[in-house]
Amino acid sequence: MIGMNILAGIALAALFLFPLPAYALAETGMPQNDLTVQFDPGRGVIKGISRISLPSGQIARIKLTGIKVTAVSIHDRPLIVEPGTESITFTPKSADDILKIEYEAEFRSSPDNKPGMTKDNLISSEGIQLMENWHPAVEGLSFYRLTAVLPNEFEGIS
Repeated sequence: MIGMNILAGIALAALFLFPLPAYALAETGMPQNDLTVQFDPGRGVIKGISRISLPSGQIARIKLTGIKVTAVSIHDRPLIVEPGTESITFTPKSADDILKIEYEAEFRSSPDNKPGMTKDNLISSEGIQLMENWHPAVEGLSFYRLTAVLPNEFEGIS
């Protein structure tokens, strides 16, 4: 019984302590990347939207490796990004400028790779595993916020 109380206390402490670093990072003047993603396990596809904001006066390089960009805009003003572009530079004109990148990627399974048994990105009806190059990434340190819309039979771990 005592062991369970200690575990409950640790879990409760973790619940209150983990949000603190996120707020501390947000106040240090770091770029913020708000990601919203959804999955189609049958097709092995992820679709997402990345909203990137920068502290005043900063410029950032955004890596697009591994994804197909479908639309880019600032304040609903479309920007042109050529297919296959591996990175873009975001230079906001004002603190209100948010770079919105809509994207998708296909990470299908093969007989050789299964979730938890491969080091690659994988989206299948057996599970979803995302390791790297699955979203637009600000070069250097950033604060990330992730919202994932999962199929009913899946649970998320981040």
